[in-house]
Amino acid sequence: AVTLVAKSFDRHVDLALKTSLDENLAMIRDSVAHLRQEGQRVFLDAEHFFDGYRANRAYALEVIRVAMEAGADVAALCDTNGGMLPDEIADIVNDVWALRWSAGAESVRGVDVMRQHPRCGVCLMHMHRDPQTMQVAPMQGDVIQQVLSFLEQTALHLREQGVEKDRVCIDPGIGFGKTVQQNFALLGQQNRLLA
Repeated sequence: AVTLVAKSFDRHVDLALKTSLDENLAMIRDSVAHLRQEGQRVFLDAEHFFDGYRANRAYALEVIRVAMEAGADVAALCDTNGGMLPDEIADIVNDVWALRWSAGAESVRGVDVMRQHPRCGVCLMHMHRDPQTMQVAPMQGDVIQQVLSFLEQTALHLREQGVEKDRVCIDPGIGFGKTVQQNFALLGQQNRLLA
């Protein structure tokens, strides 16, 4: 296996690599593809991903897309300088949840991404509302049944689209739009959630 360190922060592409954003993407694509052709597993270290995401979201995500499309096995989102606060990292990581993702005016269907990258796994997470509003009005009613139903329907949809079960993991979204009591109730029902 080989680990490639790639610049995902546009500022570093310009200042450290002294090249264009397009050339950086081409170097990533060519390097990953070459290593895959040589039979290597490829782990991409997306250096300064969170700083890059904050500065130029579209470009940071494009670095990941290009690497995965070229055949990378893993793309690690790195907080290289350790400067992000935990809630900032959570907001960015959870920008994509349960294959529902809106990238500005361009809407990306997660199922299409899964089809395009057959070695890529996915974690389906339940989140009530969105990161900015989820704790303002937590879930009501039978939280366990609502979360279970959502995760089952989403996983079933993926299987119907040809995504193998072993590529899918689930996350009930502890703390994402749920009260403390609801979180403990979900933890107490892990056997039902994992069935």
